[in-house]
Amino acid sequence: MAGVGTDHHFMLLHGRDPAWLGDWVRHALQAGEKVFYPVHPEGSGPPLLEVLDRRGVDVTAATAHGDLQAMPSTQYCRPGALALAVRDALQHGYPSVRVLAGIGVPLSPEAYAACEGILNDLCGRYPAIVLCPYLEEELTDEQIRRFTAWHPRTLHQSLDLRRRDRTVVLTGQIDYSNERLLRAVLHTAAAATPSALYLDVSAIALISAAGWRVLVQSSLHLRERGARLILISPRPALARMIKLLGLDIVVRTATPGGES
Repeated sequence: MAGVGTDHHFMLLHGRDPAWLGDWVRHALQAGEKVFYPVHPEGSGPPLLEVLDRRGVDVTAATAHGDLQAMPSTQYCRPGALALAVRDALQHGYPSVRVLAGIGVPLSPEAYAACEGILNDLCGRYPAIVLCPYLEEELTDEQIRRFTAWHPRTLHQSLDLRRRDRTVVLTGQIDYSNERLLRAVLHTAAAATPSALYLDVSAIALISAAGWRVLVQSSLHLRERGARLILISPRPALARMIKLLGLDIVVRTATPGGES
């Protein structure tokens, strides 16, 4: 069984509106996928079944048919437990599996990292998509940095970020709503690069003043270490803005592997 790749292990940084949760599960069920969701100790966590009902999902039928299955959140971090459930689902004819993750209990950073490693491995081995939701207002800047470092891909309402070796691929728009997230991802990526941090912005339609501020700050921090911030394939309007602002940011049209 081929995996879909570790970038199918998402971190979702979200607000109070739970509609995204119902839509994500509803789309999976409509595609014939099996969905696992966590049951937390003492009933903590998102009220998934109520949300699904409001989004038009027949929860009773989906559960009875086996398409929607609860799993104790403590099983998510137990080596082999989730993989066993995924293999069983695939053997029963499901083309792929979606996992709504959520531990629901306090863990040390080391234990969290180990658990996220298990989920990364799951996506690398099997046709599985794992979504780890976090309520943004409940996280500190340090927690956002830590959690984004553990996830190959992070989603926000207006921005999609993927880490690939020395490159961070951005899709959407950079504005005040995702300023904290972008700063956290660049902080983590910059710490891991010795000479240059590459940002693929070919799919970025807009960068607001808040976004430019983050990019300039990241560039300055890299320069202090003797490294550079390099934007890959910005759209013409963004490239012109860099020149107009006189920013000390390198612009190139090739990825690291394709540099001239």
